[in-house]
Amino acid sequence: FNEQDRIDSPLNLQDLSVRATHYLADWDLSVTYRGSPQRRVEALDGVSERPVLKWVGTFTAFLIWRPIPELRTRARYDEDGFDFDTERP
Repeated sequence: FNEQDRIDSPLNLQDLSVRATHYLADWDLSVTYRGSPQRRVEALDGVSERPVLKWVGTFTAFLIWRPIPELRTRARYDEDGFDFDTERP
């Protein structure tokens, strides 16, 4: 997107973070999204490298089983791909 249009806009968003938790009978499901515009250097349409502004976001889901809270699972998706892990004591 156009950096000058963003700067001239009355809404200059530097960072966005949203978190929600859904409490189920035996489970807690938490989701988080965080994103921000970041300056990157890229080659566009065969043109030499130049700085561009890109939106970079990360989505994370965290699931906890209430009867055994030590059993936790986290899934994360960002520009590097999908990451999944299970935490155990």
